[in-house]
Amino acid sequence: MSVVRYVCIGNPITYSPHESIGNKQILNNDEERKCIFCGKTEKDTTFKKEAHLFPAGLGNRTFFNKNECDMCNEHIFSPCEDDLCNLLELDRILTGSRKRSSYPKIKNRDGVMQRKGKENNLIIEFGGDRGKFDLIEHHEKNKIEIKVKKPMPYNEVNICKAIAHIGWSFLSESTRESFSYLGKWLIGELSIFPLHLDIAFVPALYEKGVFEIKESTSSFNKFPLLFRFLFESKVLTFYIPINHEVSTEPLPDWNYIDNMERDEEFKISRRIVQYDKRTYPDDVSYTFKYNNRDKAFPLLEE
Repeated sequence: MSVVRYVCIGNPITYSPHESIGNKQILNNDEERKCIFCGKTEKDTTFKKEAHLFPAGLGNRTFFNKNECDMCNEHIFSPCEDDLCNLLELDRILTGSRKRSSYPKIKNRDGVMQRKGKENNLIIEFGGDRGKFDLIEHHEKNKIEIKVKKPMPYNEVNICKAIAHIGWSFLSESTRESFSYLGKWLIGELSIFPLHLDIAFVPALYEKGVFEIKESTSSFNKFPLLFRFLFESKVLTFYIPINHEVSTEPLPDWNYIDNMERDEEFKISRRIVQYDKRTYPDDVSYTFKYNNRDKAFPLLEE
């Protein structure tokens, strides 16, 4: 497949999903509080809640948006962030990303899969019921496969909106004006179909959340921007069309895997989202290679 060249606008934005406290970075910290999504000011709405740029459920305690109103934060984008967290259910556990008050886990009847922070190993304890997750060892190939059965459902439109919600907060005011239709789509004032989302599984673990905004080097590209979010072993890329009427498919930007070995573990799924509906995925499996099983997975318990 042909690809198109994109270059980063500024440096990638990173945060640690493990830190429970840290130095806050407040974006859009203008003197007048005006929501960058709906346009309302303090005369028309409230700004009492802390608006996370990255979801709190993905461990963000660093980046906040001063000019996102409570209505947009709680009623529009919170459900989108919940769906993004559902998509990254296993990634959240593998990276040990903190929720607001605890660490995420997956439970069996009397077993649990959980990791508490960056410095702790992943703990998998199996009980009598393996209905939710399972561990499969491929000794001859030096691999361990973690399988989650019936993972959490999500809405792919909400996934795209959760990613665009992050990107919109980092864009300059002039760029937001150029893509004003995108702001209207984010708050539900217009629809965009199809949406284009690449979801890649990369056989490498990102210890930080990483967000990139990239622009096309071609003036003829109908998708001049993309937003990319890297978390644990997932890379999510949402392509931004030049307007809400574009119906062509974007050429992919895969520069993030140019220098990586492409083996059977590397998988990329191109999602063309045509409808606003929930997706109930099949089993999700993560496969990890190792040279020495005891050193790589010292605390796997059965």
